This record gives sequence, structure tokens and C-alpha cells, in this order.
Amino acid sequence: MWIRGKNKESLLPIGKLMIFERYNDDVEIEGYYITCLNTNVGDYKTKERCFEILDDIQRFINNYNSKYHDKIRSVFEMPQE
Repeated sequence: MWIRGKNKESLLPIGKLMIFERYNDDVEIEGYYITCLNTNVGDYKTKERCFEILDDIQRFINNYNSKYHDKIRSVFEMPQE
């Protein structure tokens, strides 16, 4: 299974997904981002929105696995908001 980045510029096999808070050494920058295999696949305003997206990805994987039993590959596209 694959994940497509929010900016449509990356297509990665599903791997380790993580949420990180945006920051600068001098000033805190508001927002969070999700990485897949150490590549930023989407920036979002809140940590809660990142959790919602990870929940969506989990449901997508579960539905995909139960329906297709890994016979074909599928792509989850990161939402814009």
C-alpha cells in the first residue's frame, strides 16, 4: 500500500508514520506535520487534525486488507486540510 503526499510530489510505501510539531530554534511556529519514512507528507494546523488523518489511514488500511487481501496495491492521498 502507498501514501501520496499532500503536495502530490511524493508517493511512498506505507511505513513508519509520525506526527511532529513545527518549530524554529528562535520562535515557535504554529502547526504540525505528518511524516512517512522520514518524508513530510502533510502539514496541518492542529495535532488533533493529524490524529484524525492517522485514524483515516488506519481505517483505509484495515478496509483495504479485508477487501483485497494484499492482491493489489492501493494509494491513500493526504487531505489538503
